[in-house]
Amino acid sequence: MSYYCCSFTVVDETVKFYLNFKTKPGSIGLGEFPGDIDVHFSVNDINFVKLFTKKLDGFTAWMLGRLKTTGAVSKAIALNEALEVLSRDYEGVDPLNATNYCL
Repeated sequence: MSYYCCSFTVVDETVKFYLNFKTKPGSIGLGEFPGDIDVHFSVNDINFVKLFTKKLDGFTAWMLGRLKTTGAVSKAIALNEALEVLSRDYEGVDPLNATNYCL
């Protein structure tokens, strides 16, 4: 797994959270990350659930304009890897409430 931090805004739910892979074991938190982030994603709630449940590929979502990014594109490419870990470790968890858990 790459070492980076990304943040998400789920626009329909006005939810902001971050995935921190810079330090082991990693973490998920609500709100803004207290440090520097490498990439920020913006997505609506329907597509976020599809990404989290692997029904929509991150690259495909980006190409279709369903996932917006700002920041390091090289880190954005690692989104699928991060979502793979999250969906495996949190199978059965409601993706919109997944920010209550730690990696």
